[in-house]
Amino acid sequence: PPSFTTIPTGVTCFGDNSGTFDINVSGYSGAYTYEVFNSLGTSVLGPVSANTTTNPETVTGMQAGSYSVVITETASPFCNATNSVIISSPTEPLTVVALETSNVTCTDNLGTITAIASGGWGTYQFELTGAATVAYSSNGTFENLSAGTYTVNVMDAGGCIASDTVTLIAPTPINATVTPNTTLLSCFGDTNATITVTNVTGGQGSNYLYTLHMISPTTSSSGPQSSPVFGGLGAGTYNVEVSDAFSCIFTSADVTINEPTQIQASLVKETSQTCLTQATLTLSASGGTGPYTYSDNITFTPVLGSFTTSTTFSVPVGAYEYYVQDANGCISIVSNEITIDPLPTLTLNLSLTNATVNCAGDSTGVVVATAQGGLGNYIYTLQDTLGNTIPATQNSPGIFTELPAGTYQVHVESGDCLTTSAPFTISEPSAPLIAPFTVTDVTCYGANDGSVVINASGGTGLIMYAISPQLNQFFETNVFEDLAPGNYDVIVQDELGCYLIINFTINEPSPIIISIVPSSIIPEVCEGDMDGEFSIDISGGTPPYSVSIDSYTGPYTSGAPGQTQFDFIGLGGG
Repeated sequence: PPSFTTIPTGVTCFGDNSGTFDINVSGYSGAYTYEVFNSLGTSVLGPVSANTTTNPETVTGMQAGSYSVVITETASPFCNATNSVIISSPTEPLTVVALETSNVTCTDNLGTITAIASGGWGTYQFELTGAATVAYSSNGTFENLSAGTYTVNVMDAGGCIASDTVTLIAPTPINATVTPNTTLLSCFGDTNATITVTNVTGGQGSNYLYTLHMISPTTSSSGPQSSPVFGGLGAGTYNVEVSDAFSCIFTSADVTINEPTQIQASLVKETSQTCLTQATLTLSASGGTGPYTYSDNITFTPVLGSFTTSTTFSVPVGAYEYYVQDANGCISIVSNEITIDPLPTLTLNLSLTNATVNCAGDSTGVVVATAQGGLGNYIYTLQDTLGNTIPATQNSPGIFTELPAGTYQVHVESGDCLTTSAPFTISEPSAPLIAPFTVTDVTCYGANDGSVVINASGGTGLIMYAISPQLNQFFETNVFEDLAPGNYDVIVQDELGCYLIINFTINEPSPIIISIVPSSIIPEVCEGDMDGEFSIDISGGTPPYSVSIDSYTGPYTSGAPGQTQFDFIGLGGG
């Protein structure tokens, strides 16, 4: 009888009918049939005609299992033979699970697919097809992938191929709502604003990091941090960057936090103090949010007042500076300081050096009043002791001239500051300087025996005299003699310079002219008779006349007043 062997080949994939076996006939040649029965004896294949001309005969389409194979000769003696065959199979189907193990991220080049195979014949090879192609290899991890649809094929040692499809999806862009708690700080310089990020979507979907960027007035960054809240912010322009592990980045629109302008307090002296009124200060403010209150201390205990733009108030002597607080409670830096100094006391000094009258009855007294302190702009008034104003010459403020003797006081006004000096007296000599004088003319024509006697009195102290033409040379004598005829000036001056000028003339008589009265000569008739005579007529000189004959030394015979003719009788011839 024939004999044969079976050489099986397992199925390629679990559950398929790709198993085969070879029938290798020996001890017979020729045609035959073969039929395959499963373990239950049920025919699953055949009978199939075959011939040993093809030997071995390959049977295909077998599923995994245990079979018995019967071959039967189709020629005499029609013998048959039976053998068994086992078609092997993996214990499990070949499967592959392809997973996205890292996202492509927002850079779209970092995706990773990891394929895990099981079942089948083991010893797997992996292939990637789709948006990118990677040939079979033992590496089941595919990296640096972009978004797209991929198929991972796994092939086991038996050549069975299983596939899984993975779609890598680029993350949606991160979006977020960035909101400041305020866009206007309460006070200049505050740092209490916050920016909060909410409604974050996209990207990885979680584990976001937040970075705050200040754009102006300076540039700086804070973060990254896991908290979506940024606090302690001052005025400026910011944006927030939200990022995740997928390298997705969202940058918000700029967020501007404003601040009020800085409160500036300015203090000026509105009016100066006077003797009757206090100084006034004006405090003004700008910036911040009005209206304002003010205080002299930063704790505002107490509040001194309020104003819209400025306020004016009176203050006594002292140093002042103020803090200003606006409606939001913001406090300015302290204002400038203004010091109100005590007003200098108004004083009045008098110079009485020339407060005298040198010549009685003159108005030559001078008083110099000098005020200090007060408000300046001094107005001086001369008064009597009852406070009545006395008109007086005052060519320069405070200098009173042309004053007669008397008792006075000076009143000065400096704004509303007033003061009056103690009374003072301008004195004068007790008696005026007088100078009666007696002039004696020259006795004869051509003589220089004129004189003047000045009997001065009054004035002050020693009286001195000067006579022209040497009026700059003074003498104590009051008698000037041996004066020639002419006009003279005499200055009479006392110790204080009070003086009088005397004008006088020294006269001289006309020359004495003696003429013989015509026909008055009578000769002596006889020598010795002593009966001669003549008469003379006198003119000039200073009557009354006295005459003497034949001798200058006399004796002289005086004529009667008005007599100009003199007769000489009883004369001898001669």
